[in-house]
Amino acid sequence: MIPGSFRALWEKGLDSPDYQLKLCGAGGGGFLMGIARNLEQAREDLAPHPFHTVYRW
Repeated sequence: MIPGSFRALWEKGLDSPDYQLKLCGAGGGGFLMGIARNLEQAREDLAPHPFHTVYRW
């Protein structure tokens, strides 16, 4: 279900303590939600993709 353009990034997050991505929604209108322990690393890895920080401790 993970879009091909995000698959490598999603897998990298699974293997890393820096961030994880979760697929949310269904029917073609979904999005990827990310939870980061290391926001700077996540920003670097996600730089080619548009994203927004929603909440930050």
